Amino acid sequence: MSSIIDSPMEVAAVTTVRVEGSGDRTGRLALLGSIVVSFLAASAAPTPLYEHYDVVWGGSALTTTIAFGIYAGAVLVGLLTLGEVSNHLGRRVVILSALAAQAVAMVLFATAGSFTPLLAGRVVQGIATGAALGALGAGMIDAHRERGTLASAAAPGIGTGLGALSAALVVGYLPWPTHLIYLVLVVVFVGQAVAIARLPFNPGHHRPGLLRDLRPQIAVPPVARAAFLAVAPVLFSVWALAGFYGSLGPLLMRELADSTSVTLGGIGLFLLAGVASVATVALRHLDTTRTMRVGITALVTGVLGTIVAIEAGSIGIYLAATAIA
Repeated sequence: MSSIIDSPMEVAAVTTVRVEGSGDRTGRLALLGSIVVSFLAASAAPTPLYEHYDVVWGGSALTTTIAFGIYAGAVLVGLLTLGEVSNHLGRRVVILSALAAQAVAMVLFATAGSFTPLLAGRVVQGIATGAALGALGAGMIDAHRERGTLASAAAPGIGTGLGALSAALVVGYLPWPTHLIYLVLVVVFVGQAVAIARLPFNPGHHRPGLLRDLRPQIAVPPVARAAFLAVAPVLFSVWALAGFYGSLGPLLMRELADSTSVTLGGIGLFLLAGVASVATVALRHLDTTRTMRVGITALVTGVLGTIVAIEAGSIGIYLAATAIA
């Protein structure tokens, strides 16, 4: 999802090294941003298909929730253990490895005949995303301080929204509904890997301490702890809402619309993530306190509106509440 406060990509970016080398800064920014978009699009691609998987493989709402949750957990593991690997091996190696892992995950999804390879693919996908986000975010900021910072904040929401909607349209209207979207993403990852291989990067310091940096370390400086404790519940709520829309949202959309259309499955997450990215850009000049107040008010209002929509059985209220949230 997009970052309402700080995305994992922005946090991890602090620990990475600067990219050196001449080249088109705009092209570099566009390429790195496109990889973030494609990674998050791939994470949302299975969303419209979860109900189909449940029917064919005998799953349930709990299975769907696990499929989403295991990805989020894998992203966290990747961030905590592999977030500083690019300091040692260089960004090119990390990004290319992550692209290769993402391609493997897409092949697992496309060929899955049960939940086992699907869940395995979610783990591979999550670790790859977590490992690469720091290098990608820092690379965008290096390419252009202001535009790179804005792109690193808005790109995750754009990717999540486009991934959910694109997958819904492919599943609803094109052949091979459980295969085509994943195969298209494999082609995208291969093309991005070729472009990254040609991009000049600092090869890394090859400094000692790689094994030490692989040990997860979580710490908050004393001066920031009060602020951290204040905003943490909001951050958890934002991501919990994203998890709800990414797992159970499609089923709820179809029930409220009284429709069996698979295409509806991606609209809710597309709206949630898309409006979040727009808000990131539109409200970027507000000070931190005002941004938090606006965000918290909108979040609470949107969630209450969602509850009203479910009780009233209104798809219109549900979509409006989703946009507000």
